[in-house]
Amino acid sequence: MCIWDEKICNIIDIAKKVTVKIFVVKNNLLYGKSVYLNGTGFLFDYEYILTNYHVVESADQIKVGLYFKNELISVKLVGFDSYSDIAVLKITKLNINLLELNANNLREGQLVLSIGMPYGLEFSSNLSIISSLEHSLKLDNGSIINRVIQIDEKLIPGCSGGPLINEF
Repeated sequence: MCIWDEKICNIIDIAKKVTVKIFVVKNNLLYGKSVYLNGTGFLFDYEYILTNYHVVESADQIKVGLYFKNELISVKLVGFDSYSDIAVLKITKLNINLLELNANNLREGQLVLSIGMPYGLEFSSNLSIISSLEHSLKLDNGSIINRVIQIDEKLIPGCSGGPLINEF
């Protein structure tokens, strides 16, 4: 039973299928240990995943988990822009329905849906509102991203890189 509007529940079902859980291994040679981190990304093409660069930065190994598969799949980092905190991963071509990328007609107060992996929990969805469209964000590397979409949801570690859905 869907407690929200049936249309929103259907979009969550679709969005989960294009959202991926990202597992990153960073080998720390100084201490002789590996560090395991996780984040979120989403398929924007049949063989490409979009995420935040800080999720995969300095990774020695990257794997993704899909909602509809019970296995981890190795992926390759094929492009990034550290100043915009964006990374593109390549995965074996999948035959699934994709979300349409569209940032047109956004408005403050508009409902949006996010899918993420907070603290490693699987495929959590949240409904929030757009609080602002005109903020700037300074990254740790000193670069500034203008026109950041601020939402009222607190992003928890593991949610970085997940989709923000604005049309339903």
